Amino acid sequence: MNNVFKQLSMVDVSGAVKKIKGKKFTLSYLSWSEAWTALMIKYPNATYKVRISPDTNLPYFMSKAGFMVFTELTIDEVTREMWLPGMDHNNNNISCENIKMTDVNKTIMRCLTKNIAMFGLGINIYSGEDLHLSADVFLSDDDKVKKAVDIVTRYYEGDKSLKTDFALQYSWAKKNKIKEVMSVVKKYKE
Repeated sequence: MNNVFKQLSMVDVSGAVKKIKGKKFTLSYLSWSEAWTALMIKYPNATYKVRISPDTNLPYFMSKAGFMVFTELTIDEVTREMWLPGMDHNNNNISCENIKMTDVNKTIMRCLTKNIAMFGLGINIYSGEDLHLSADVFLSDDDKVKKAVDIVTRYYEGDKSLKTDFALQYSWAKKNKIKEVMSVVKKYKE
């Protein structure tokens, strides 16, 4: 697995996830500023580009269905592209006749956030998970133990935002008799 993906998928963004309620849906999202900050902490040399339409020289592409934006993100010489259609507050396409530059700006930044997720940061949000669990299946056994020890230690040292993660890691460690985690629990319970 790509080391960048491994590193970024292990970043717990669950505390920064926000929700938007629509008429028929609730969406979880990570703001672009939170995603960019977390990315810059791990990979300060990462860069992005917004593709410009050669037909209009604008940062979006138009069709009869609406408009689309494209971003490219480069981390450690790996570039990935992402796309996102312009959508209104009800998650419907915005027609080309109704485009506002604020719609374009918001769509670009949402696309960049999705692009960042393609490198691992917050990807669990796109798989319908609000909690940072889905990337664990890709971790080695040693990395799973290290992550569990870290979460359990941080929880006992006062980070109560990890309550759910702590419960999951503790349950996993107890079930599998992971002595490194259980010794941390024992240390703090004494």
